Amino acid sequence: GADAVQATLEVGRGELPAALALLAELLREPAFPERELELLREEHLASLAEAGRDPQQVAFTAFRRRLAAFPEGDPRHVWLPQAKIAALAEVRAERLRELWE
Repeated sequence: GADAVQATLEVGRGELPAALALLAELLREPAFPERELELLREEHLASLAEAGRDPQQVAFTAFRRRLAAFPEGDPRHVWLPQAKIAALAEVRAERLRELWE
């Protein structure tokens, strides 16, 4: 979700310590490069736009919102794709850096 971090590592057994050290560094000292952030934003915006047009996804979101009617600001709140798009448009690398510190 929007309030979680997920990482996957696929390495050989002998490379695991180095891979874990690299992952730890990325989580402790993220760079948030502008270009990468913009690419991720574009990908996520396209995915959200698609979800807003997909009848099955629209129905699933409505179902989840009905079952979990938590107010905005609550971590359990189920966002509409349009609200996610608006929030994502506001994300800036410098703000991410500030929040991470």
